[in-house]
Amino acid sequence: MQACSQDTEIDLKESDVPPDVVAAFKGKHPTARNVEWEAEKKGGQFYFEADFEEDSLELEVKLAPDGSFLK
Repeated sequence: MQACSQDTEIDLKESDVPPDVVAAFKGKHPTARNVEWEAEKKGGQFYFEADFEEDSLELEVKLAPDGSFLK
């Protein structure tokens, strides 16, 4: 029998991400381009990840479902 704590990643459209998460992201990164969203569960923690470009850098951030930034 397998444990239910498998790590998962699901690609999402921005329209599938909760509005509080999108608003928090855009508030902190208003010039982000080419944003790619994922829903992830790792080590029992669920969060949203945004991979994006800003100021010629490739960045990623993790946000909790309530829109707070993780790490």
